[in-house]
Amino acid sequence: MAKGNSKMITVKSGEILDYYDGPLVFEATDAAGNHYIASAIPPQDGLARYAVTAARPERLRKLREGRLGLRTLMLEAPDGAWYITSTNSDPGEYLTLKRQEGNIEDADVLPLPGYTMEPYREK
Repeated sequence: MAKGNSKMITVKSGEILDYYDGPLVFEATDAAGNHYIASAIPPQDGLARYAVTAARPERLRKLREGRLGLRTLMLEAPDGAWYITSTNSDPGEYLTLKRQEGNIEDADVLPLPGYTMEPYREK
């Protein structure tokens, strides 16, 4: 996952996993191919905002299958780093993540325990 002194990372938004009047949860990747998960948090100054953490691909797969909660996945961030991104519309192709200080558990941005995805089923 992204390391070093960099405080900002650019990611490309990917598949939207949950949507209600706008994206609630979506995946993203950075230029190095690292994976991220983003979860909607309260808007600010008219902008949609998301808490974002890095996520291992195998854990993202379990989230999509409904076998792992979103909160658990976000708490497992490989390096403990977490970010905030904001946008004036639905997430576009590229978003800038701003690294946050402190522990994500203390920031009141995590989804509620038990928040899971409906498993994808082919029709």
